[in-house]
Amino acid sequence: MNAASSVSDWQPIARDVIMSDFLTLPNGRKIEILSDEEDAVLTAAALSDPANPPITDFSGFKRMGRPPLADPKVAVKLRLDADVVAKLRASGKGWQTRINQALRDYVTTHSL
Repeated sequence: MNAASSVSDWQPIARDVIMSDFLTLPNGRKIEILSDEEDAVLTAAALSDPANPPITDFSGFKRMGRPPLADPKVAVKLRLDADVVAKLRASGKGWQTRINQALRDYVTTHSL
């Protein structure tokens, strides 16, 4: 709500019009499932609100999440002996990074 509007400006939808079902999640939280008619009423109300026009230009939005890496890693499937993997995992967090560094050291010091 912006500064120009107040709670009295809102036009609530009568509860007798809404005949929604609920979806209950495993954690017990209930999510209301709207009918097509209810969705149409809410969409029309939202589109007619001059204080809240629909977004049509997304050029100013920034990408969320982790930024892309300049030199991303490549996912590979590599079959190793179980005892080797067990020792590496037992060495603690970062074991995959240590494998990468060991392979990097090897390929830079040996001709393949």
